[in-house]
Amino acid sequence: MKKVWLTFDDGPNGLKTPTVLDVLKHNGIIATLFMIGNVAAPNFSTAKNVALAGHFIGNHTTRTR
Repeated sequence: MKKVWLTFDDGPNGLKTPTVLDVLKHNGIIATLFMIGNVAAPNFSTAKNVALAGHFIGNHTTRTR
């Protein structure tokens, strides 16, 4: 079986991420969506839906001072 790893660098975004999830589901694709902590926190329900759909979540959060 051939495999391709799809990754998305998307906030999550309350408008765009659900569309991405719909396309992935329609095509039976599991992907990795990279999120930024301070963007994911206010979009928690969207981030949770990514996990509930069975996708992987990566972390693009960096710490600055």
